[in-house]
Amino acid sequence: MDGIGPLSRQRVGEVLQELGLRFLTDADGDFVVLLKENAANSMAMVMVSVQGSEDEILTIQAMVQNAPPLSSGEALGKANEWNATRRWPRAFVKDGHFFLDFHLDLEKGVHKELLKDVVATVLAGVSQFLLWLGGNGEEDTLRAILRRLSGSM
Repeated sequence: MDGIGPLSRQRVGEVLQELGLRFLTDADGDFVVLLKENAANSMAMVMVSVQGSEDEILTIQAMVQNAPPLSSGEALGKANEWNATRRWPRAFVKDGHFFLDFHLDLEKGVHKELLKDVVATVLAGVSQFLLWLGGNGEEDTLRAILRRLSGSM
């Protein structure tokens, strides 16, 4: 078990590999993960990045693709409902698309197991949002996703 260390792209990449995720790396060294749940028509393009002046902020941002057709008001209502009943990731609507995000300041460092747990939990939340948005958001969905991810933990 690793000790507490600074947040880094290398550590984030190791965590994504340990979770068994396929990802691409952009020119800045940040990571792109495509998430698709079989029971959902939507998918999410997720950017996992290290930001901040000292590379101290873990940022996970997702853009939902292929969302059900909703009016602007309906989409905003869905985002508000999600935010009122779920802790993370935060949902919002911009330019007719759903976005999800999560930011965590890790200025003092992070234990690798905690980093892995946070990334897995937020990605599971993105998957749960996709299922929920498509009308498949059973209460046990998050538990099933976490069980699937924990097989890699």
